[in-house]
Amino acid sequence: MFALTARERNVLIAIGIVILIGSILRSSYYRPQHTRENPVSTSVPESRLQAESVPVVNINRAGPQELQRLPGIGSAYASRIIEYRQKYGAFASLEDLEKVNGIGKKKIERLKPYVTF
Repeated sequence: MFALTARERNVLIAIGIVILIGSILRSSYYRPQHTRENPVSTSVPESRLQAESVPVVNINRAGPQELQRLPGIGSAYASRIIEYRQKYGAFASLEDLEKVNGIGKKKIERLKPYVTF
């Protein structure tokens, strides 16, 4: 077989130890901490998760539960949207949502991919 000198054997042992320590450190560094404050992380971007889990909603026909599936729309916003729709009629465009109390440009931008008329 191979005849190794004492120095070569020590170098191989040192390399093995460095590799072992490196793998231990890497696995402990990348291990997610599953706590209430830091839930399980995913490698899928949140925007993609939202796009897959939020259906497209017809803003003129949706009931309160459907509206609440939209990002940023809770029960209060859903009831305001329905009240506005009953009082003034159907929304003609996404910008009409700005007329609903509390809904501004930022929320409209967030809703844009999920709303139809």
